[in-house]
Amino acid sequence: MANSPYKNDSVNRETFSFMLDGKSLQVEDVFRFLAAESCEVKLEPEAAGNVKASNDQVRKWLAEGRPIYGLTRGLGPLKDKVLVSEEQIDFQMRILESHATGIGQPFCDQISRIALLLRANVASSGSFGIRIDLIQRYLDLLNAGVIPIMPWEGSLGSGDLQPMAALGLVMAGSPHGVAKYNGDIGSAPDILARAGVDPLFTLEIEEALSIISGSTVLAAGAVYSLYRIKHLLYVMEACFALTMEALRGEIGALDYRIHESRDIPGQIISAHTARTLLKGSEWTTDEGRARLGEVNPRIQDAVSLRSTPHIYGSLRETYSFVSDAMNREINAASMNPLVFRNIEQPDCFDVVMGGNYDGSHMAHLLDYLNIVLTDVAGLSESRSARLISPQASYGLPANLAGGQPGLNSGMVQVQSLQLSIIGQMRQQATPASIHSLSGKSMQEDHNSMGNSSLYDLQLNLDMCEQVLAIELMLAAQAIDLIRDRMHPMKMSPKTEAIHTLIRSHIEMVMEDRFLREDIEALIDLVRGQELAALVENLLEE
Repeated sequence: MANSPYKNDSVNRETFSFMLDGKSLQVEDVFRFLAAESCEVKLEPEAAGNVKASNDQVRKWLAEGRPIYGLTRGLGPLKDKVLVSEEQIDFQMRILESHATGIGQPFCDQISRIALLLRANVASSGSFGIRIDLIQRYLDLLNAGVIPIMPWEGSLGSGDLQPMAALGLVMAGSPHGVAKYNGDIGSAPDILARAGVDPLFTLEIEEALSIISGSTVLAAGAVYSLYRIKHLLYVMEACFALTMEALRGEIGALDYRIHESRDIPGQIISAHTARTLLKGSEWTTDEGRARLGEVNPRIQDAVSLRSTPHIYGSLRETYSFVSDAMNREINAASMNPLVFRNIEQPDCFDVVMGGNYDGSHMAHLLDYLNIVLTDVAGLSESRSARLISPQASYGLPANLAGGQPGLNSGMVQVQSLQLSIIGQMRQQATPASIHSLSGKSMQEDHNSMGNSSLYDLQLNLDMCEQVLAIELMLAAQAIDLIRDRMHPMKMSPKTEAIHTLIRSHIEMVMEDRFLREDIEALIDLVRGQELAALVENLLEE
């Protein structure tokens, strides 16, 4: 996953502009940031005043020699080792270089960019004790389009120490840092200079710790996962509607009274979406079903059809729940230690050491998303399996073969590919957050393992896109194979539009042929904006 497979074809050519204050950034703002071609992010003046005040106080504590973790004392199990003022500048680079032990493929560009934005935002709260200059350094890289390269392997999900140390090396202009600019990758000094950013930047007291102490990469990955899932929700609805047409499904299961009586908002939305896409379909009627020999009412369909709104609704509810949590998280003071104004004496400050860097909450959220996403993909596979079965599909040709059966194997191996992907997804959906390991002489004896949760979810998002692409391929083939028998009955105009788009990318399969390129073309369609934008527009008509 060196580069994300997600293709944002409909980039917003406007510049994303935002004033950071450490409390107002929302998930939807980050979505706009990702969709924009460029950004202009600044620090809000009042927030800048708070940042300066806390930094002034930290400098006083340093001069006094007050025992503070990461300031006048060492890190982790070396928390009792005393540091003096003369060691501070050297200490910052030692922190980054010793912690940047990550290896392997890098996080995708989108997660790295979000990490820069989120760290700048939470630092704007004024609770880190750092200089305004460090926040501006984040913004200089962000606004210039410099993307830090952060290796994926190495984080235990408790502070994202390794990947954020790699980001910190880029911030500091270290030759050990690696970055990207305009598609080119190179050492931080070279890339920063090419981007018009001063390669030289000296980190001062507590600033290296402020970069790495906080689960910023988990937060960035969670928001990016939501970005991808929001896109996939449109694709999923297209899959269901097209398969309903192909199977001449019983739409009574979409009756609004059923879903309103359950009172689950996500389920109600999914049922309404399906009704909207299928409105006007003559195929999904008793008369339509009779065209392929169903002389008796079907009564009700299999669970994979009549309960799709319930299962899609669960993903919508999970998406909403995680979005709400992340709206809080991306404005949270995720560092240790933290500097606060004294409640009784607002002109005075307290320093408090705790565990706000911890990523357990986000690890659990990522695992939760992964479990529901995997169930949705399994639902797609169940519907797809029905499409290739003459019995389960109520009369579709075996294996969806277009030519002579036997001589032609049809699409059975396409659906077998889907089965293989589902098997892998189910292994990747096992919660990583229950597998805490103790480290650093048991000083850090619980770790969220959120990095593994994020890795597994990103893999499963990739594979879910593949599963949905295969369902679209099978459903479009099924529709074409029975269209003559269904004539003159019509599909819904909206599902017809979805089918037409698919056929603009791949052709119907009559005689067996090499299909990998067709599969890959539809995966690209699912990952791009064209299909999702079409469905969104159809729902707004």
